[in-house]
Amino acid sequence: MINMNHPSKTELKKKWLRLAGATLLSLGLLAVQAGVIYAETTPPSTTPPAQGQAGSKLSTSAPVGLPTPLAGISLQQLAGRIVNYMLGLAGTIGLVMFVYGGVVWMTASGNQEKIAEAKKTIVWSVIGLVSLFTSYIMVKFVIDTIQAAQQKPA
Repeated sequence: MINMNHPSKTELKKKWLRLAGATLLSLGLLAVQAGVIYAETTPPSTTPPAQGQAGSKLSTSAPVGLPTPLAGISLQQLAGRIVNYMLGLAGTIGLVMFVYGGVVWMTASGNQEKIAEAKKTIVWSVIGLVSLFTSYIMVKFVIDTIQAAQQKPA
């Protein structure tokens, strides 16, 4: 007899994937956030208004706008930022898969198939993280070399 209270293996995988996707989306949105946005760019005037003028405390002399996050950034620096964000995202995915493998192993209850699946997940996530760290070191070296070459006087 099938117990209807326990979700199937595919339903559990779907739930874990949704949870991992929501977590990665949240972390990605936090990482890409441009910064704090202020509604006023100049402090309000502390001098009292002249007679006959409205007594507004807000200064409207400066335009209100958003800061440009790419102002003064070269193409190499932009590429470096994009690569760093992508490597950070891939590292987060690798860590989530490592933890997922551990959770599957801990909840296997002696089931050898689940233990083998968990071991495979952990091994592949470790291989992915090692290759990720290696690629990060290589990319960091290349970006630092390019930036040093650009700053050196000709």
